[in-house]
Amino acid sequence: MPDLSAFILSYNSTEEIPTLMDSLKGVRDVVVLDDGSTDDTAAMFRARGARVIVDKDYGKDAATEADVAEFREKFGFDPEFTAGELFSNASARRNYAASLCRNDWVVNPDHDERPEWDLKKVKARMNGQEGLRHRYIFKHNPDGSPLVEFIQ
Repeated sequence: MPDLSAFILSYNSTEEIPTLMDSLKGVRDVVVLDDGSTDDTAAMFRARGARVIVDKDYGKDAATEADVAEFREKFGFDPEFTAGELFSNASARRNYAASLCRNDWVVNPDHDERPEWDLKKVKARMNGQEGLRHRYIFKHNPDGSPLVEFIQ
């Protein structure tokens, strides 16, 4: 049966770590790419068995005039960043963190996401598949029911 890895991008997220890591119980390879947290984030993840890489510079790029113009054209207003200013390329950070995972199958929960699954059933369905479809609830109503959800 194939195994699963999880990777998490983090920065100062101590409040969410216990419930997030509890939701990943049974995932033996958890990679955390920390953006230089100034609290106990890295230590808390390590204490719960995650491999933590602290790298606040990876994926930081200086915006160019072309980036500013592309943003303006795409969205119709001026960006908050200026040419020469550093910004975080989240896509590059996600790809880097995924490359550190030990398994071919990976899940990338955000800090405020809580995977709810029967991990044994998920692993059984992974066998022989190229990908799985899952339900992602983006926003909840006040009563906890889904407000915005996606099937991916």
